[in-house]
Amino acid sequence: MTYESVTRPVLNRKQFLLAGLLAPLAASVPRRARAAERIRYALPAPAFLPAFTPINLAQIKGYYAEEGLEVDFQTVAGGTEVAKRVAAGEFDLGGGTGDTPILVRPRGMAVKTIAVLGGKSLTQIMTRRDSAIYSPENFRGKTITVVSNTDTTYFTLLGFLSSIGVRPDELKIVPAGPTGVYQMLIDGKADAMAGVPDWVVPVQRSGIKTMVFRSDEFFPSMAQAMISADQTIAARPKALRAFVRATLRGLADTIAAPDAAAAAITAKFPQHKGKEELVRDIVRYYASFVYPGQRTPGEINTFRMQKVQTFYRERNIVERDTPLKDLSTDQFLTG
Repeated sequence: MTYESVTRPVLNRKQFLLAGLLAPLAASVPRRARAAERIRYALPAPAFLPAFTPINLAQIKGYYAEEGLEVDFQTVAGGTEVAKRVAAGEFDLGGGTGDTPILVRPRGMAVKTIAVLGGKSLTQIMTRRDSAIYSPENFRGKTITVVSNTDTTYFTLLGFLSSIGVRPDELKIVPAGPTGVYQMLIDGKADAMAGVPDWVVPVQRSGIKTMVFRSDEFFPSMAQAMISADQTIAARPKALRAFVRATLRGLADTIAAPDAAAAAITAKFPQHKGKEELVRDIVRYYASFVYPGQRTPGEINTFRMQKVQTFYRERNIVERDTPLKDLSTDQFLTG
């Protein structure tokens, strides 16, 4: 008996025909799907807001599912609360702004920025034209609204004012809440506001004449960002990379076709019924004035981060500097 005959037994005609019939059938039986990996994401405001279009679009188009993820989105009360709960391990990651770790790490919240959604600033400085604010000195004596004096937009406003040589005590800064921040501008009760595109566009659509100062042209503030905790970065790098990759696809689609992105989220969320044009204009604004400007999608500009941190420390907004390596990581932007 040869080695060949022992290791490769010869099939008779009946066995050969049967094997030929069964092989295609076996190939057609689907493999058991791999269970999706659950990941928990904390939003700093309600999910239906146009500010979260890249994330919502990634969800609608199935990009997270394609990455093998099942994402549990939950809303908490603001970016600081996001950081607190992400640092505590209640969520795997969440939404803030690029400078969120600068503000919270000195307070014991060990989080890092892992991707930034855009190369411009989230905060826009909008003025009424009838307030005649055409130069830095015109801001003195005016009333300007912010959502609160603990919000990132407030700190960005301070940076903007410093860059143009105006002290905060030379004008009136009013914490007005998420509706009052723009409604006071519309009603003529404020001369200017520091706000996000979700508030800028309703003022523009109200019919009053306005001007917008892009805050990043004066102060290196940043766009929205995804943050995660040190321990999660170490423990779940593949899941975080998959989430970032899917979200950046949503960002790219929003930039390429903002009207289609807006249509997708207005169809998803009943809160937008009858407000389709407003949502479209807000998404267009993000796509034009917040999302562009990155050399690579999700890029974290550490030079800007250092400049912002230096300003915060000099103004005692934070008590000490944090090493740049502890503020961000770009390990999830490739691969």
